[in-house]
Amino acid sequence: RLAAEKRLADARAAVEAEREAYRGKASQLAEAKGLWQRVLGDMREELDATAAERETQAQEAEAARREAAELRGKLSDAERREAAVGNKAAAAEARAAELLSRLEAAEAESAGLRAKAADAEAR
Repeated sequence: RLAAEKRLADARAAVEAEREAYRGKASQLAEAKGLWQRVLGDMREELDATAAERETQAQEAEAARREAAELRGKLSDAERREAAVGNKAAAAEARAAELLSRLEAAEAESAGLRAKAADAEAR
């Protein structure tokens, strides 16, 4: 009977030691799980921050594309206005050349008439 009680006590001690070992392992696993949850939480925050940053960059890029398109439109308008002004300037230069030619012709005619008048006076 004493031997049986001793075996029972040894068995209980072995079971208790095994329980303690499992509790230790469970505690370690719980700590590891907590650590991984913190790591995953940090990674999730980083990914969220990166996604938000990329979204902001995408919005800024879209705004820049719209601004560039608007500026291209303004440049096209300015080029059209410049061409129109150039056409008007060319027309004005042509008109000025025509008027200058008429003025020179009138001056030549006037000089001819003055010469005739001087000739007539001399006679």
